[in-house]
Amino acid sequence: FDLSGVVTAVGAEVTEFRPGDEVFGNVLSRSGGYAEYAATPAQFLAHRPAGLDHIHAAALPTAVLTAWQALTDVQPGQRVLVHAAAGGVGHLAVQIAKARGAYVIGTARAANHDFLRGLGADELIDYTATDFTTAVSAVDIVFDLVGGDYAARSLRVLTPHGRMIDAQGEEPLDDPRYHRLWFTPSGADLRAVADLVAAGRLRAEIDRVMSLADAAEAHKLSESGRVRGKIVLTTWHD
Repeated sequence: FDLSGVVTAVGAEVTEFRPGDEVFGNVLSRSGGYAEYAATPAQFLAHRPAGLDHIHAAALPTAVLTAWQALTDVQPGQRVLVHAAAGGVGHLAVQIAKARGAYVIGTARAANHDFLRGLGADELIDYTATDFTTAVSAVDIVFDLVGGDYAARSLRVLTPHGRMIDAQGEEPLDDPRYHRLWFTPSGADLRAVADLVAAGRLRAEIDRVMSLADAAEAHKLSESGRVRGKIVLTTWHD
């Protein structure tokens, strides 16, 4: 769904972009970003932030919009729990919640704790050694990026008026605190994200860069659950 590149042509009614502009954003088709050329609605794009290369810009759109839109209501001082905090969406969610003034708790392997502290996490739980339901309580917002039974278990640590935001597509839970999230492509949101990037308050961690020719291997790595941050594919000649 993601891309970063240079505009080669625009439709007759497009006024915000022109050929030669460097942009990043989303594409409509599931494989649309896996190409040297792609067509997408102008409202899905934003100008690439100054100082951000195409590799790091391409890592952002879907992951950062998922985190941005999930945490839009975070208030200063709230306690936010991010599951899979070191992953592609999770590590961005940690930074966004922190930028909005939250106390951020993350679940991640111990090997990723120093990395997440560097992003601003206040408290970390090694899910391989500790059941998070015994380690944390009175959480205002839980952002679930794991799935399975994590959503139901997360309800136990929420405040009575908290929010459990599920980005994994599990069966909905019969609890008014449960909310299912589908991200919406938005150039406007990406412009707000770009401001955080330009201010040095948000960055995408790149686990590795691979060629489009190795897309199948990239998917295997992504599905292993052992990726820190994002995998980015470049065109063959890069």
